[in-house]
Amino acid sequence: MAGTIRWNFIVGAVSFVLTFLLSLSSNVWLTTLLRSIYSFIILFVVTFGFRFIMGLLLSANSTAVNETAAAAAEGPSPNKNLGQHLDLTTPDETAQKAADGVDREEAEFAPLLPTKLVTRKQPDTEQSVRALRQMSEE
Repeated sequence: MAGTIRWNFIVGAVSFVLTFLLSLSSNVWLTTLLRSIYSFIILFVVTFGFRFIMGLLLSANSTAVNETAAAAAEGPSPNKNLGQHLDLTTPDETAQKAADGVDREEAEFAPLLPTKLVTRKQPDTEQSVRALRQMSEE
């Protein structure tokens, strides 16, 4: 845990005094005292949780610093500047290869040739009328 229990008492005492002073004018002194004690206890416990989390963060940070120092003591790594430079130049298009490995100059443009749509021959209107009359008679 980060710090000492003294921090818990300081935070609890400050909350006790503030609660006591702010609620004294609107409450009976016994109610004010009881609420101030509750405030002291609650913030005393919350400070323990806060100190525990801070201790975890500080210990994780110190181990990361120790690992970095150990890596630096071993010597320079071959990828020391990896990720430090951004190359914004575009490569020459003639030197690029297509995704399938063929030179772009060799790959010729071929338009998409979809299959032709075929419309069905329209049925004879007289035949349709006869079929409709026959169905309506039945």
